[in-house]
Amino acid sequence: MKIQYKFLLTFFLFIVIGFLFYSTWVQWQGNQESRIERMKPIKPTAEFKNSERIHAMTFSPTDSDIFATADEGIKTKIWSINGIDNPIKTFAFESKNPKERLGRVKCLAFSKSGEWLLNKSFSTLIFWHVSTGKEISIDSIQSFTAAVSPVEDILAIGLRDIRLWDYSNPNDIKPLFVLPPMIGGKSLTHVEAEELKPHVSLVFNQHYQNITLSNDGRWIAASGELYDKSRSRHINMVKVWNLSSEELVKIIERPPPNDLNEKNYRRNIQSIRFSPNNRFFAITGSTGIIIWSLPEWRIYRERIDQLITDIAFSPDEELYAIVSLGQITLLDLDTDTPVALLKGNSILSIYNSVVFSPDGKTLVSTGFEGELSIWNIEKIK
Repeated sequence: MKIQYKFLLTFFLFIVIGFLFYSTWVQWQGNQESRIERMKPIKPTAEFKNSERIHAMTFSPTDSDIFATADEGIKTKIWSINGIDNPIKTFAFESKNPKERLGRVKCLAFSKSGEWLLNKSFSTLIFWHVSTGKEISIDSIQSFTAAVSPVEDILAIGLRDIRLWDYSNPNDIKPLFVLPPMIGGKSLTHVEAEELKPHVSLVFNQHYQNITLSNDGRWIAASGELYDKSRSRHINMVKVWNLSSEELVKIIERPPPNDLNEKNYRRNIQSIRFSPNNRFFAITGSTGIIIWSLPEWRIYRERIDQLITDIAFSPDEELYAIVSLGQITLLDLDTDTPVALLKGNSILSIYNSVVFSPDGKTLVSTGFEGELSIWNIEKIK
């Protein structure tokens, strides 16, 4: 009887402690949300309405005042944060085929030297020389997504697999290798991957929609959808590879939305990001955000039941910004305390992406209707 009594008492105390912990967490979350609601929104230091929707944005790695945007399949523009009434330069894709459009841009990135600006749509890869405007176009590499290494002249593209290219000579880019789709697998040459494509597509049936590389060039992550025939449903997942060993080291499966309907399926992963000093990795999506601390891959921050379309970490990793449709919330990374609420001048502004400048002094965001907004982070801090 004494043993049974002690067991019941221990079990009861465990339940009580768990309930108190959960109640405290819920109350803390509620306090954070109410604090955000009470904040007075901070308007942009500068704002511009682009004539076309902006699909991609990136800062120059060599000049924190310069950034580039890619329009709805027409133009790529270079801007200065000191004046966004008009772009500094505009590059227009001139196809040899008059019926061809560039299409939605999947990747826009400066080369590590800042000399070239890369623009990747589904079927076309364009290199623009930033100073001269010289254009080099390649129309034989298809992809849903792409990314550029911050430390090497390496381009990663994703379709049914992740392929890496050496673009040190834009006139003659060279294939490197194809990353393995499963843990324990080996990388392949591009030729080997082409020969195995029917088998890989049948077994994995996956396509990638986002790619990101860590700032030290050591890690590459890609998110995409996998259709699981055994469960007759889509699965959102993120795969992480070690580029040095060319090995797949981690797979993160994201749960589907609660109202999932396969006939009206929508992807659950909106963006993936490594923090500047590679201490954190984040996934945003229709069910919220998760931030992992690295290298132990421990969940560091989590927000659920909220659509978050993008995240950006400040270069010093003191702040992070999350985009949730009509607003951008700036938070302290250590305490997760809201620092500022950022909103545009129009109540109709709906944001889709956000980027910190390399020096951390500026935050730039784009909207679904072509809005381009700039905030001075130094004044907000």
